[in-house]
Amino acid sequence: MLLLEEGMAERSSDYTRDTVLGLTAIADAQLDQRDLDGAVSITRRAVELVTAVDSSQVGDQLRAFGQRLPAGEPATAEFCGCLDTLPSPA
Repeated sequence: MLLLEEGMAERSSDYTRDTVLGLTAIADAQLDQRDLDGAVSITRRAVELVTAVDSSQVGDQLRAFGQRLPAGEPATAEFCGCLDTLPSPA
């Protein structure tokens, strides 16, 4: 996970799509380590950035992440609410 974070720090704003995908990968790693709050925090940043990206892949990745979250957790409900702001899949 540390390598992903270091790589993300070096990216410029010209690579928003890659940044969103990288943030989602970091969040997946955090979720695997049972850090739900950290994972949701990272993906909230990704959702904020995704509006600047015209890519169905990033939306699909974020939705897939949302499906991995444990049901009944406040952080899960909050994140799923953020997903409602994404454009609908094609």
